[in-house]
Amino acid sequence: MIILIPAYLLFSLIVTIRQRKSIHLLWFLLMPLGFSLALTGLLYYTEYISYANFLPNPIARGNTDFLWKLNYFLDLTIFDMYRMMNFGIALYLLGAIGFPLSQHSRKRLFKYGIIPVASLAFLIILDDPYLLQRLFQPDSVFSGVRPGLNFLNLLNQGLNILMKAVLVASLLLAIWIHIQQPKILRSRSQLMVLAMTPIHALVFLLFYWFPGHTIQIWRLSTLKLINLPYEGFISSLIIILSFLSLGVLFYTSVVYNSLELNVRKKQLGFSHRMSTAGSGIRVFTHSIKNQFVAVRLLAEQEKREKSDEYLDNIMSICTKSIERLGAMPTLLDRIKLNYERISVADLERLIVQEFSDLNWENRASDMEINVDTAYLMEVLRNLVANARDAVRSTPQPSILISSRRKLNYLVLRVEDNGCGIGGDEIKHIFEPFYSTKPSISNWGMGLAFSQQLIEAFGGIINVESEVDEYTRFEIYIPEDRDG
Repeated sequence: MIILIPAYLLFSLIVTIRQRKSIHLLWFLLMPLGFSLALTGLLYYTEYISYANFLPNPIARGNTDFLWKLNYFLDLTIFDMYRMMNFGIALYLLGAIGFPLSQHSRKRLFKYGIIPVASLAFLIILDDPYLLQRLFQPDSVFSGVRPGLNFLNLLNQGLNILMKAVLVASLLLAIWIHIQQPKILRSRSQLMVLAMTPIHALVFLLFYWFPGHTIQIWRLSTLKLINLPYEGFISSLIIILSFLSLGVLFYTSVVYNSLELNVRKKQLGFSHRMSTAGSGIRVFTHSIKNQFVAVRLLAEQEKREKSDEYLDNIMSICTKSIERLGAMPTLLDRIKLNYERISVADLERLIVQEFSDLNWENRASDMEINVDTAYLMEVLRNLVANARDAVRSTPQPSILISSRRKLNYLVLRVEDNGCGIGGDEIKHIFEPFYSTKPSISNWGMGLAFSQQLIEAFGGIINVESEVDEYTRFEIYIPEDRDG
């Protein structure tokens, strides 16, 4: 049991270092920190009670000597032990409800959810044993007031019920948010539910009675009246949950870190791929350009001997092709992402100006995203161009661009009522050089490049389509992602 404390503290330190800019994970951080503090107080508290009753400590088996030696330096009184549980549980409850609420887009919901839990946490901290001792010690005027003692017993029972209610509500809220997430974005919310379940169950069992003994602990003789509910099946279940919570903690940390590294790798790898592509294209264009130069020289030589309109056309095409091929490596060098925070309201002005002939709906004006605005607009141009091609033969063509909030994601949608994309084709549309309408001007690179850009922004692009019905592209960009 005692190994849980350094494990959760180490986890908290890693989260702080790696994710210090994420407000969601900072709320999550309150849970392992609060649990570590409360568990430390509980271990010492149960050891103190067990020692007074000449019984073995049911949750610190094999670690009692270490606890006494450590307390030689810490010098904790039983009030300090109980106070550590008060503060630890208060922090844990704030994190338990604040973490899932911070994932939701409605700030009002966060406000109305966190205020009552913060009030509960404050009451738990205020339920301090030293304060109660001063009120109800034998020479106090309140010592004989029976209704006052009854009220404090009821208060403890009420706090106990509310604490359990917050734990259950926190887990239900996390499950609800997971269900609300789009299917393609559920990997992180699934980890959130998985990480919270065993530690919530462990807190529920370890502190099932809390706070329940505050009034009794001010005198050593009353310690013998306290029974600790950690025997038999409950004790075995606590041990199982302890190992399970450590395993789940390790698993979720590894998986979440791999997801974050994958996103970061895509962001950093974009510029590297463009640089590598530039090197290859320089070699390719140099070789092709030499062939065009040779054709132009032969055409010039033929023209000197006899004038011909076709030769003029050949020379013109060669000259333009040589110029374009020479400019390609330079254009690739310019592909660098310049991140900036832009509000959806400002993005709306750019979209309306660019696509003034299309329908536009904005339901996320209060959001801000961190992207390269020029390249985001390039992605939208590509999607709109595809939509225009799709509705070309539709009797009543319609193209709609819209924005909305989905939890902490901005969703940009481009939807048309055109010819649609078949089931076999839709699996390949993001592959380079694949196109449903290949031509001399369409090499099938637009959607592949667009997907790489959106992934560099930390987002996802998704497509749904029905043949002869509609095609819907949705771009999900996180609100709190740094460039």
